[in-house]
Amino acid sequence: MSFHRVFWRRLCVAAALGLLGSALHAQNDGPQKLVKFVVDYPPGGPIDIIARSLGSELQLAFKQPANVENKPGASGNIGADQAAKSAADGYTVLLGIESNVAVKPHIYPAMPWCSTKRRA
Repeated sequence: MSFHRVFWRRLCVAAALGLLGSALHAQNDGPQKLVKFVVDYPPGGPIDIIARSLGSELQLAFKQPANVENKPGASGNIGADQAAKSAADGYTVLLGIESNVAVKPHIYPAMPWCSTKRRA
């Protein structure tokens, strides 16, 4: 295996472990059920490629399935909304761009997943 391939695999496993920290905190053996990556943009883009790489490396490392769900539309709001409404067990990870949590709560204050409200 080339150095680049080994480095990429290790980076993906490290990122997956970092993303799943809350789920892995109480367990030593890794995730115990399906891990779902919600991508809020269409398939084939850079975020989708990263999610699929993380999912495949997670499957190899922990022998647990990982699923990538693309939920495009509304500039990422549909995927962010689905991830926010999922169970808070650490097995659903939203992969998107930072505007979903930094900018959009100020633009779309009525969205159910936004934590800040616009002041009148």
